[in-house]
Amino acid sequence: SYDDPQLQEAGLIIVNEDDDKRYDRFRDRIMFPIRNVKGAYIGFGGRVLGDEKPKYLNSPETPVFSKGHELYGLFEARTAMRQHGFALVTEGYMDVVALAQHGVGNAVATLGTATTATHVQKLLRQVDRIVYCFDGDNAGRKAAWRALENSLEALPEQKSIGFVFLPESEDPDSFVRGQGREAFERLIAQATPLSEFLLRELASHCDMTSAEGRARLVSEAKPLLGRLQTPLLRLQLVKRLAEASGFLQQEVERLCDLRPVVRPAPAKAPRRAPSLLRPLLRMLLHKPELAAKVSLDTLPANSAEARAVRSYCEAIRAAGEPAPAYPVLLERSE
Repeated sequence: SYDDPQLQEAGLIIVNEDDDKRYDRFRDRIMFPIRNVKGAYIGFGGRVLGDEKPKYLNSPETPVFSKGHELYGLFEARTAMRQHGFALVTEGYMDVVALAQHGVGNAVATLGTATTATHVQKLLRQVDRIVYCFDGDNAGRKAAWRALENSLEALPEQKSIGFVFLPESEDPDSFVRGQGREAFERLIAQATPLSEFLLRELASHCDMTSAEGRARLVSEAKPLLGRLQTPLLRLQLVKRLAEASGFLQQEVERLCDLRPVVRPAPAKAPRRAPSLLRPLLRMLLHKPELAAKVSLDTLPANSAEARAVRSYCEAIRAAGEPAPAYPVLLERSE
C-alpha cells in the first residue's frame, strides 16, 4: 500500500507536497540492492534506462542507511576479500558488477560519496590492505586524494593502502572487458603505496628546484603528517620528506610540530547490569502500536530510560490510532 508511512521513511516513495500524490522514487531504473555487512537489505541504487538525470540515484538517508557508512557489494565480497588478502575500492556499481563477472570478486564501491574514515575502518576489519582503483583523469585523481586524506586517521599499524590509476578514458568496467582479468590483476599488483602517492602529489604542486618550493612541500605535508596515527609510517614519511626538501629529519619533525603518537589506555568503566528498558524503547520506536500495551505503573521512577518510555507511550496514546511514531514525536517536541 502506498499509504504505508514506512515506504516514505525508507525512501521508496516520494510524497508531492502540492497534491499529496505519492510516486515511486526509483521508477524506470535498474535496481541495485544495497546490503549491510550482515546481509540485510538497507537501501537501493537505481540507474536510469534512458538519458534522464541524475544517472544514478541512491536511497536517501534513513534510520538504517547512511551512505558514509556503507559500501556497495561488501557483503558479497567478504569471502573473496579474505582469499585475495585485500579489498578493491571502485567508484560505481557497474565496476563491481563487471569485475565480479570476470572473476574479480573482492571489489566494492562507495555510494556516490568520497571514501570516509568509517569506510576504511570497516574494510580494515575484514582485510589488512585496501587498494583504491580510480579513473586516470583529473576527477579520478581528486577522488583518490580525498580517499587518502580520509584514510590517514583510520589507518592502523600493520595495515596498508595502495592506489591504482587506469589509463585515460578507461574505468574498471571497460578495462576488464577490453583487456581481461589477468591484465587488470597485473595493474592492481603494481599499486602505488600511500606514502609514495602522498609525496608525489605534494611535490607536483611545488617547485622542487627552489628553496621556496621545498619549504612549501614541508608546509603542505604538515597537516597530513599530524593526522597519521601510525608511528612507523609517519617516521618513514618524515625521512623521505627530509631527503626531498633538504631539511634534517629533526628539523622536519620540529617544523611540522610532530609529537610522539600516544595511544591512551582504555578507561575501565564500571560494569552495569544490562537495562531492559533500552530494548523496550527501541521496540516501541519501530512498533508504536505496542505503546498501548505498556503498563506505565510498573516502570521505575528514578530512571531516565523509564521517563523516556513513559513520555513516548503517553505521546502515542494521546495521538490516537493509527499513530506513526516520528511525526508524533516531532509534533510533541515542538
